[in-house]
This record gives sequence, structure tokens and C-alpha cells, in this order.
Amino acid sequence: MPIQVCIEEFSRQHEDGARRPVTTHESHSEALEAAKALVDSGLLELWTPGMAPDYLLTQWSTHDEDVFLTPDDGENKFSAMEYARMRSRELAYRRHL
Repeated sequence: MPIQVCIEEFSRQHEDGARRPVTTHESHSEALEAAKALVDSGLLELWTPGMAPDYLLTQWSTHDEDVFLTPDDGENKFSAMEYARMRSRELAYRRHL
């Protein structure tokens, strides 16, 4: 069953027409990698050297888009927010993404 990677602006969540499919993949793992790449791209656009991870996460969740899979794997549900939280810390403390 094909899996879609979709986005939805944080400011328009749950509004009709706010969710938009971006890509479609044949496997959950391919869709997951595409979703992670979208989050990584958004974080990198907002990040500046020395930025605290919590501030980066706040900026991302204010100015970017939520990313999700549909249908999502019930056992391994992708959370863009949790992924962004982890990657924000990695970017701030390890200086790479």
C-alpha cells in the first residue's frame, strides 16, 4: 500500500484543505526517510550557529510545517515534533545534522 508524506502548516492545523501530500512511496521506510529529510531541511533553514535547541524547535514549530505519514505505521508512528526535538539537540550540541 502506498504511503504519502504530507505536510500541514502548524498555524493552520485541522483546517479544511491545510494538509497537502508531498510525495508517495511504496514502503514505510522510504516514506519515513523522506519525512525526516523535510524536517531536517526546515531545521537547517532556521538554524544559526549558537542557537539553543529549544529556541530552534520553537522557531520550527512556529514557522515551518508539520510532517506526517498517511497511513502511518501504528507501531512506529512518525512524530515530526519528536524527531525535530531530537535533531535540534543534535544540531546545537554536535554542530551537524
